[in-house]
Amino acid sequence: MLKMNRGAVRKKVVVSGGSHVRNLSVVAVLVAFGAFLYFIYLAHRDEVMDALRVHNVLEISWRVAMYDYTNKTVPAALSELEEKTYGRTPIDPVTGVPYEYYRHGPHTYEICAVFSRAAEDDAGRINVVSYGDPVVHGYGTWSHGSGRQCLTRSIPPWRHSQ
Repeated sequence: MLKMNRGAVRKKVVVSGGSHVRNLSVVAVLVAFGAFLYFIYLAHRDEVMDALRVHNVLEISWRVAMYDYTNKTVPAALSELEEKTYGRTPIDPVTGVPYEYYRHGPHTYEICAVFSRAAEDDAGRINVVSYGDPVVHGYGTWSHGSGRQCLTRSIPPWRHSQ
């Protein structure tokens, strides 16, 4: 039979208890670091989602311009873009709701989105987003504020009379 020294067992418990405290300290530091990263994510999430909304609105605008180029009119609804194989129309990345689209005339349209904040550059000025026609680049700019904002565009006459 093995004889055990009770003092040795106690030493193991003491050593084990010290390592347990160290493990808890490491876990606490990791949890704090994870919380820190999460709060950084939350701080930039609105900015990233708004940038994606801008991209989506401009993507839809390009598709409408292409539709007008081939059909000599803008679509009555965004669903017409999908029917003409322009692919699935982008939706709001947070709510999953389609963007608002209004046809104001045969060559005039409006696309609306809800933004978390106004687009600002590093100097605090409103950021003007340039976009281009998918065939002939650069016929407009757009800046947006916070809340519901709309991009209203008219296809230039020279563009749809070809």
